[in-house]
Amino acid sequence: MNNKILKIIPLIIFCFINLVNSIYADSQNDLENILFNTIWEWHPKGFYKSYDLRIIFLEDSNKIETDHAYGECYNVLKGTYKILDSQTIKLNYIIYSGYDLEPLGSFKNEEELIRKYGYKQTIAKIEYLKNSLTYSLVIKCDNGIYLRSEEYKVEEGIKGEIDGIEVISMGGKKGTTTENVRIRPKPTINSKYLEFNGGMVGRFPYYPQGYDVVIYARTINKDNIGEWNNYWYYVELDCDTLEMESGWVWMYGEFIKIKE
Repeated sequence: MNNKILKIIPLIIFCFINLVNSIYADSQNDLENILFNTIWEWHPKGFYKSYDLRIIFLEDSNKIETDHAYGECYNVLKGTYKILDSQTIKLNYIIYSGYDLEPLGSFKNEEELIRKYGYKQTIAKIEYLKNSLTYSLVIKCDNGIYLRSEEYKVEEGIKGEIDGIEVISMGGKKGTTTENVRIRPKPTINSKYLEFNGGMVGRFPYYPQGYDVVIYARTINKDNIGEWNNYWYYVELDCDTLEMESGWVWMYGEFIKIKE
């Protein structure tokens, strides 16, 4: 083999290795940018289920913990994370109720509780949601847990479809019901209304007045119902009381006050 070629081969290999390392470093930085500096809702029963708590990834210690800045938390999460590749992380965590500890609970301290229950592990991956009108990405764990962040809600004004219905995204705006209002699986009064199961609050054939909603989309056109003319909104119900199969439903806009 030509001596010049033999001399060039190590240089080519060196450049290739540096390129691969550079790409991996950039990819890892992208993942770190996603994880850090935002608050994640912990959805233990799936994407459409209510969340138990809010957590944060600590950049300087590889720890995950409950976001106590959000307020007093009934549930507590503690643990660690490890970045495995550009889209995958390993979580090692424990969740317990603040009521498990004395004086209300049976455990004297957190260390005793951890020895009793131990830590759980799960592999989590970044999942990009193409054509979604709710979130652009989520973190999906192999044990069914989802992590969602308000940072990745789809912006307002994007046209698309939800279950074959043409809609426009609303960017996850907040709203409040002005009256007791029916909730339905489809944006029409011909769709059978759903029962709201608020757990300890009770069960109702409507969503109660004064309750919060998060608005992700609306119908393209307004709908005339009696004396009203308004859009149907695709909303997520108040997660603090939600015990329904899915909190994502349709609600007529006449009974929602949207917070700008």
